[in-house]
Amino acid sequence: MNFTKYRLVLMFHDLNKNPKSKFDVKWNIFKRYFLILNYLFNLINKKIENKILVTFDDGYYSSIVAARYLQKYYKINSIIFISTNNLNKKGYLIDQHIKKKMNNIFIGSHGVNHISLDNNLNYSTIYKELYESQKILSNIRNKKINKLSFPNGIYCKKSLKIARELNFKYIFTSKRASNRIKQKDHTINRFVIMKNTNLLLILLAYSGVLDQVQTLKRKIYV
Repeated sequence: MNFTKYRLVLMFHDLNKNPKSKFDVKWNIFKRYFLILNYLFNLINKKIENKILVTFDDGYYSSIVAARYLQKYYKINSIIFISTNNLNKKGYLIDQHIKKKMNNIFIGSHGVNHISLDNNLNYSTIYKELYESQKILSNIRNKKINKLSFPNGIYCKKSLKIARELNFKYIFTSKRASNRIKQKDHTINRFVIMKNTNLLLILLAYSGVLDQVQTLKRKIYV
């Protein structure tokens, strides 16, 4: 699977009926997004599964339910990025969920403790966060994990270098832009979907209009 081919990568967190965080999205809104997006893609004779990749951060249980839904109804591929300290906690995925083989639902690392991997951390701390999470998930899946999402979308040259040393092939950020233009550091942009994100913004992101005007919520290189 080549994850660099997707024009737009969407990023969700938890899905539930009563969002408490600004990063949570209601189930009915989530389903409405893809119902309308799929309809619009069909109108222009494009297959949504070839243009949009969906990712889920942190490892909530809702992630796997949503990923299965997208695969069943729209054939959309998904990546679930897991902070390994969340594993087996209430409301999160358990080992058995990710041990099973899942068609076109992939697992990626999101660090161990979900801390920002910036220059405030030393080399050994960053290395441990990435190495340990990769090791834990690889052992559960019985397959090398080569996909990474930086916690909080924050990274630095040091953390990027370590990620490369650990052979993470696909590295995702939280930059709210499309992937029409490849990043110089070979990272992959993701458009963060929040509780009140309007569908029009997603369409603008796909079109590339927002690539030059969207700013990062946090600074990438610190």
